[in-house]
Amino acid sequence: MKKSSYLSERVYDAIPSEINMESLEYWKKILKEEGLQYVKKNHLEYFFGFINNCAFSSHEKSQPRNFVKLSLNKKAFRHEGEKMVFGAFYDPFVQEANRQLREIVIQRRYINESILFDFQQFLFNSLNNLCIRTLIYEMHICGQEGVLRGNESEQYQYYIDHFLKDKQYLNDLFSLYPVLERRINEIIQNAIDIYKEVIERIEKDADVLMKKFNITEKGFVVNHLSTDFSDSHKKGRRVFCVEFVSGDKILYKPRSLQNEIKLQEITNYFYRICNLGSYEYSILDKEMYGWCEIVIQRDCKSIEELSRYYQRIGIILFINYLLEGGDIHFENLIACNEYPVIIDAETFIGNIEENNGKSAAEKVASLLRKSVLYSGILPFYSWNNAGDTGINMSAISGEEGQKFPIKIPFIINPKSVNMRVVYDYPVSKGNHNLAMLKGRFIQPSEFADKIIQGFESAYLGAMENTETLLRIIQQYGELEVRYLIRNTQQYAIVLSSSYHPELLVDGGARNLFFYSLANGNLQNQRSRSLIEYEIEDLLSGDIPYFYFRGSKKNIYTWDGREVKDFFSKLALQQIEENIQNLSYKNLEQQTQYIKITFNMENAGTRKIKNKRL
Repeated sequence: MKKSSYLSERVYDAIPSEINMESLEYWKKILKEEGLQYVKKNHLEYFFGFINNCAFSSHEKSQPRNFVKLSLNKKAFRHEGEKMVFGAFYDPFVQEANRQLREIVIQRRYINESILFDFQQFLFNSLNNLCIRTLIYEMHICGQEGVLRGNESEQYQYYIDHFLKDKQYLNDLFSLYPVLERRINEIIQNAIDIYKEVIERIEKDADVLMKKFNITEKGFVVNHLSTDFSDSHKKGRRVFCVEFVSGDKILYKPRSLQNEIKLQEITNYFYRICNLGSYEYSILDKEMYGWCEIVIQRDCKSIEELSRYYQRIGIILFINYLLEGGDIHFENLIACNEYPVIIDAETFIGNIEENNGKSAAEKVASLLRKSVLYSGILPFYSWNNAGDTGINMSAISGEEGQKFPIKIPFIINPKSVNMRVVYDYPVSKGNHNLAMLKGRFIQPSEFADKIIQGFESAYLGAMENTETLLRIIQQYGELEVRYLIRNTQQYAIVLSSSYHPELLVDGGARNLFFYSLANGNLQNQRSRSLIEYEIEDLLSGDIPYFYFRGSKKNIYTWDGREVKDFFSKLALQQIEENIQNLSYKNLEQQTQYIKITFNMENAGTRKIKNKRL
């Protein structure tokens, strides 16, 4: 029996006649009622086999390389990782991965070996997120057994030198935590693969990249290739910042950038009919991936520029209302002089289905989801459990220094035998979404009239150009548009929790833990049919990723597997109806929502809740 295998990779020999009630009660507490019922309904054999510790055969996918075993066979340990907590434990794995990537790098014309430093830092951080709790736990056990020597910091170093550098101890550690070994191997292999993929694409696209982004051939040598600022999707793929020896920087995104191109086109279309200047940043789409310019935050130089900025916000607000776009929060918008620039158009169009609930609360929620408030551009607050404070995540006024409403793990007493994990509310970091006037931020409520002016002018322009808009949106039928079932924070928390030492002893436990996702509210009850795909991504260490096309009712996993008739209506059909239903009455209603939002903001009540968060 391979304890590193997950439930979907197991075949239990027999279903037991009796149930281990102690184990059942344990999993009841973790999965709660909905999760438990889902597992019993859909995976009864796996569940009973697992909780009764029955024998099984496994068909776990083997990794092409076992980096753990390769690294344990090395005689010497280097010291590149000594600066970080438990860095000496990760260092042999990182150096073996670094050796393999270097063989690829030295053969490339446009890649400098200096990118290996970025690769090592990325790998150190990735492995630390996986291993830190288990290593702290095992160090505490050694401390309790009295086998560590010295004061608090000396005992930590003693554990490093006499245990984490001891081959027999490490073999015993990985025997006890087979899922830890599996995930280390997967993380390293994915890291090598994604760096290799980006490097190959840089080489392949070199000529067109030089031309598109005005980089000289002499300066077109990649000096840094960093990726520490985006979520992991699609087997570890993520956004990269590519920096050349010339000083130029561009972004690489592992998906088509047609959404960004179409968003720029329709935004500039509305700017023109509203008599405002247009803005474009350079985008190179390569179908499966793309490259784009990095948009820089710049202050407005005059009150007139700031006023036009908020007029454009009103126009963007209308575009998102019309197309049912969402997820425009403070990380997805850059204030570039008098131009607000949306830098992530994954959710460029939406497919918001009406809630047929009968209660007043359900009807209000459905109304707001179909309103100008849905996009996340205007101020909204997500509340913590106490209900006395909230965090403003809006595109136009979300600021740094706010406490998030969800606790995440932090390490205290680092590099000490008393090191441990605690949970606290993180604080929002500074972004580039705030429109500044010569270094000063003025609350958007002071420009509510300009936002309404932009919204109204775009709305009226759409009413006068419905036929043109109906033709434009036909281009959106085959776009791949991300569909968010849950917020990323929820995924990140459950993924982090799955690296608890108890869940790394047996892959079945880690697999079963993710069925806790069957509890709670979902965007759409049909989303419950996607739980298995969500768990598959999470087991791989990824934030789940789904997409749809405007001309189909189906939804797709990141690798193209199809769930038919997920939506009751085509997204394009919904947008067409939105265009045809534009009216003066509706304009007045949506304008009223904007006014109410800013009135509540000015009153300081912070009563606007966004239930998607």
